[in-house]
Amino acid sequence: MSAEITEARRVVESFAECWNNHDIDAFAELFSEDAEFVNVVGLWWKGRAAIKAAHEFTHQTIFKNSRLTIAEVFIRFPAPQIAITRCNWKLEGPCNARRITTAREQWHPAEYIAQRSRQVVHH
Repeated sequence: MSAEITEARRVVESFAECWNNHDIDAFAELFSEDAEFVNVVGLWWKGRAAIKAAHEFTHQTIFKNSRLTIAEVFIRFPAPQIAITRCNWKLEGPCNARRITTAREQWHPAEYIAQRSRQVVHH
């Protein structure tokens, strides 16, 4: 495995690690200042600060005890400084503040576009 592929895969792994540790400071550092994030229901946050604020809120409430699993990571490089990483993910655990447990059994696609700086510019 090339160093570039290892580096791109590490961004995705770090995303899951930060999520599962509910370390939103480290999570936010994965993103460039001008990153964009579109979540599974289509909410769109622009900029690291907005991405961080949204995830701080959800990780204090509905995703407080959630666990994100990443599988099947696919990586391509359309240009030397750009990695497009696609993967399937599954979110398990309590999914709301009333502690109703729901496991999302199906796998969902995600896409990360990262520059050589190892920061996500679009999710």
